[in-house]
Amino acid sequence: MHKNTNIHFIRKRTLVWVCDIEKSSSILNDINYTNEAEEFLKRFFFISAALLRLTGGTVTKWTGDGFLAAYEIPLERDLGIKASKIISAAWHLTYLISTTQLGIVCSKKFRIRHGITYEPDAILVEQRSGHSKVLPKNTSKTMDIIGRGVVLAFRLAGIKAAFPSIVTQKKIIEATGSRERREAFRKVKFSHDDLLIHFKGEKWATSEIYASIEKIPKAKSALSMKRRVKKAIMKSAEATKRVKGHWLSSLYYEMAIGPRWARQVKNALTTFVEAEKLDAPKPAPAPDKKKRLIPKRQKR
Repeated sequence: MHKNTNIHFIRKRTLVWVCDIEKSSSILNDINYTNEAEEFLKRFFFISAALLRLTGGTVTKWTGDGFLAAYEIPLERDLGIKASKIISAAWHLTYLISTTQLGIVCSKKFRIRHGITYEPDAILVEQRSGHSKVLPKNTSKTMDIIGRGVVLAFRLAGIKAAFPSIVTQKKIIEATGSRERREAFRKVKFSHDDLLIHFKGEKWATSEIYASIEKIPKAKSALSMKRRVKKAIMKSAEATKRVKGHWLSSLYYEMAIGPRWARQVKNALTTFVEAEKLDAPKPAPAPDKKKRLIPKRQKR
């Protein structure tokens, strides 16, 4: 039977998120770790698919060791809300993998990196295929995305950064409107060699690239994130169905009712979070005014 294919090109304002597993090829190509790496990838895709769906993202491509996701921005004023959600989702995905390695016992450490960009002129490619004279609901649909912001996101995902390994644009950081968020990133200055290695010599948008740094978030933003993890885990444990409006709690709920390994990973994360000291660091005591810190100058 003749197969009919329809391709539609749609312009959309979009945030692009590329996630990549660092040095995945070297791990997969090592015969000593192939089984562990393949099992990790299956679990990583399971968690990523659930997280993207719950945060409103569309997976346009699974890259073999990561994903390309698109978040539609209906209005310019929605950029900050969506950007905050994506950065938060990337933080939690990195935190989940770093603390649990998704239940895989392997001497090789799996690390993920994120490239997040804004593409105001994205071209979404929607392809519907199916036999002629069939109902629309039986047709299959695939989605892809075109734009220079997409290319940039892939390149940013290849750049090393401190936890949570996010490299993004200044516009996205500023759109969140959060001072703590801005302090958690620092501008990246690329040398001529860096431009050749990461951007093939192209300079477009490279002057306003920011990468996550580790030393600032420890006191405030990372602490609040970990508290949010603990709160979400507690909500998911109490829920009998998916928690509406709380994507993180819904994610942990889906893990709790999912495959056995997902339940074990959730339990391991719960144990880890409960063991961590989540209290804010106490400020240093003020010096005693009665005691002089500097000795009096002796009279001659």
